[in-house]
Amino acid sequence: MLLLLSEGKTTAMIAAELHLSRLTIDTYRKNLLQKFEVKNIAELLVLMVREGLL
Repeated sequence: MLLLLSEGKTTAMIAAELHLSRLTIDTYRKNLLQKFEVKNIAELLVLMVREGLL
């Protein structure tokens, strides 16, 4: 999912591509933000790049 977010895809686009509901994608996104203690997806992506995870 992080790769799809880094490509600028919307929640709806990611949900369609992964065959999941939009609510599931929103939940995953929220959980990632909480887990990595960041405020938004931009911060999360910067962290992932900095750590070599993306």
